[in-house]
Amino acid sequence: MLVGPFDAVAVTPGLREWYATSQDEDLEYAAMARAADLALDAAVDGRRVVVAVEVDAAVVRVVDDPVGAVVLDALAADAVASFHIDAADAVTAVRAAREAMASARTGEVPDAVEDLDDHELAWFAAQELDDVLGVLGAEQPER
Repeated sequence: MLVGPFDAVAVTPGLREWYATSQDEDLEYAAMARAADLALDAAVDGRRVVVAVEVDAAVVRVVDDPVGAVVLDALAADAVASFHIDAADAVTAVRAAREAMASARTGEVPDAVEDLDDHELAWFAAQELDDVLGVLGAEQPER
């Protein structure tokens, strides 16, 4: 068990109300899109990285509804369900969005950030950690 806190995004009651749909798949997509926006600050080599996890509701604390911001108090090592990473063609757009956000006034969403909507994150299963690290150019862990 990894002890948090970990900042995260989840399908919360407020997100359900704000997004105005009852379709779980649409709500999960909205939470993923919000997580991708937040991942901009921590982009790795020009790529946003989102790790999708499955956790017990008992370890989730809602921080900011309706945007779905939550804090995870703990995370089981096997909780990772999938990884989501920008493809190579998004790197320039991600870097431009980061620069635009750094110079933006509070509350302003620069066009460069909105342009990221044109770039879907690539999906990797939890078992594809080696592939994820390869995409990021990270060193492979010893096994």
